[in-house]
Amino acid sequence: MAREFKNIKIPLELLEKWDPQGHILDWEHRITGKKLFKFLWHPQTEEFLMVYYPLNHKYAVLNYGNHDFSEYVRGIFFEGRDIVYLRMHQNEEWLRKTEKMLRGNGLPQKIRIIWGMEAYQELKQDLRGL
Repeated sequence: MAREFKNIKIPLELLEKWDPQGHILDWEHRITGKKLFKFLWHPQTEEFLMVYYPLNHKYAVLNYGNHDFSEYVRGIFFEGRDIVYLRMHQNEEWLRKTEKMLRGNGLPQKIRIIWGMEAYQELKQDLRGL
């Protein structure tokens, strides 16, 4: 399924491994069949990286990224709970830009996008070991 997304640039070597299924966070890995679980986005360059569980954000940055780990908004998609949790709490502007990018690329309104201390408290159990 060919799909065009706005305001994201996925490195070719990463894009070749994934198939879009629907909205911006609905991807399936071609080899494993696993779904996107974590993603990173750099609002200034629009670089978008993704991994499946159990891989982590650092793996994506080291293998495909062009920026320092701390320069990305990091997200976790809890698909079964309809929640996207964003990390990089110190940069509210980038968090809002990330939310706008996700919605602009078809992320349904029923999926909540949350960040900050209250969000962390709500997901504390889910975030253990991630």
